[in-house]
Amino acid sequence: MYGLVLLRVAIAKRDAAVADAELLAFVRLLLACTYFWSGLQKLHVLFGAVGLTALIAPLWPGFAELPDGARIALGCAIAASESAIGLALLFERTRRVAAGLAIAMHALLLLVLALGLGWNAVVWPWNAAMALFAACVAAPARGAARTSPVAALRCTRS
Repeated sequence: MYGLVLLRVAIAKRDAAVADAELLAFVRLLLACTYFWSGLQKLHVLFGAVGLTALIAPLWPGFAELPDGARIALGCAIAASESAIGLALLFERTRRVAAGLAIAMHALLLLVLALGLGWNAVVWPWNAAMALFAACVAAPARGAARTSPVAALRCTRS
């Protein structure tokens, strides 16, 4: 993801204001796609039954004793919510709420990880960076920054 942002910076227009607006739209689009895909790829039985159980166990030790159907339903709801955050980041009217939900999700994940799951240390900076990106794209668009995510996909001309 970071490589795509750096590539976009390298081919940006010469006009700084336009380049900044297009870069913000591009980052917003990448972030939205990341959240959408992250949620979509969790929409399966094993996420709720296994992955979510391992993640929630430090906060709710009795979670594993819930019926499989309840854990799977909760897992699907969480996955769908993550995809919805991605979609909501694309629209100005819903962007701030979506960013707030994304930041809350990453804060909760960092809290759970702090309780000692012993997972890969890369997960910490990833969650912190994603929360920071969500905060950056949440700012209300002004002037040239109203560039749409679709405009970010167009080729730039020097």
